[in-house]
Amino acid sequence: MIKTAFFIVPLLLAGYKLTWSNLDLPKTTTVDSTEEVGDESTSKAIVPRQIDLTKTIYEGSAFRPFEMLNSQIRGAKVFATEDDEYSIGGLEIAIDKASTLEHEYVNFDRSELMYFTSGGMKLTEKDGTVVEAKTGEFIFIPKNWSGTRLFTGDTLVQKFSVVYNQSDNDRVNAEAPALSFSAEDLSTNLYEGEEFRPMEMLNGKVRGSKPFKSGDEEFALGGFHLLINEETKLAHRYEGFPRHEMMFFTKGGMKLVDDEGQVTEAHPGDFLFIPKGWVGKRLFTGDQEVKKFSAVYYEKN
Repeated sequence: MIKTAFFIVPLLLAGYKLTWSNLDLPKTTTVDSTEEVGDESTSKAIVPRQIDLTKTIYEGSAFRPFEMLNSQIRGAKVFATEDDEYSIGGLEIAIDKASTLEHEYVNFDRSELMYFTSGGMKLTEKDGTVVEAKTGEFIFIPKNWSGTRLFTGDTLVQKFSVVYNQSDNDRVNAEAPALSFSAEDLSTNLYEGEEFRPMEMLNGKVRGSKPFKSGDEEFALGGFHLLINEETKLAHRYEGFPRHEMMFFTKGGMKLVDDEGQVTEAHPGDFLFIPKGWVGKRLFTGDQEVKKFSAVYYEKN
C-alpha cells in the first residue's frame, strides 16, 4: 500500500539545504551521451533508461566531500527550467563506515520525488510514523516536511530525482503526507476506487489518481491508466506540449516523433521526460493497456 506520514509545520527553519544548486551539478543529457544541454533542451524529449540512471548519468562527474553526511557524493542535472523551480537530476552517495547517513530536517526546503536504483531511504516523522523506499521504489518528500531522513544501503546510494522548489512560500501546503510508492502501488493500489471514463482525444477509456498537488497548483504527482483496444486512437499531435512531465511506465510505453523525424521511445521500466513547448506526435504503445506515473510542472506563470 501507499504509505503516508503526516506532519505539523514548525515555525523555525533549520538544517542544511541539499539542492542541485548547492551541489553545483553539471547539466547533462542522457539520451545517447553526456553532451551538455543547451537552449534546445526545452524543445527536445529526453529519455533516460534505467541503465542510464546507474551509469551514463554520472559520467564526467567526480566525487566530492559532503560534510552533512560525512561522505563523498557526485551527481548530474539532466534538466532545469529557466526559473530553476523544476529540475531533474541524479545523485550518487558513496557509503563507508565513517558515513553519517541520518539527518534531521525542520521544514524540508523543497518537494522532491526520488527513485532509487541502489540503496534506499527511511523517513521517520515526529510521531514515529515510518515511510520507506528500497531499490526500485519511489519516495516523495513534500516541502516543509519535518522529521529524520536516513539513507540506506551497503556501499552506494543512487537516486534519480524530480525537484520542485516552490519559491512562493505563501501557497505551500500546510499539511501534506510523505509518500512511498512500491511496484504494487504503481500497478494496482494507485488506481483503487477510480472509475474509467471516456477520453475523446484518444477514443479510449482512462482512469487516474493524484496523490499530491502543491498549494500553488503548479506541481503534481499522478497515475494514469489507459485501456487500449482496436478502435483506440493512440496518436496525438502537439503544437506545444502544455506542461513539463517526467513519466515512469509500469505497463506499455510511449513513442515521440518530432518535426525533424527524431524518435524517442520508452518501455515498461523506463523514464520519459517531455518539456513544456515540445512539438511533435505522441503515440502510446502497448497491447492492452498503458500505466504511467508522472511528476508534472505546469509552469503557469
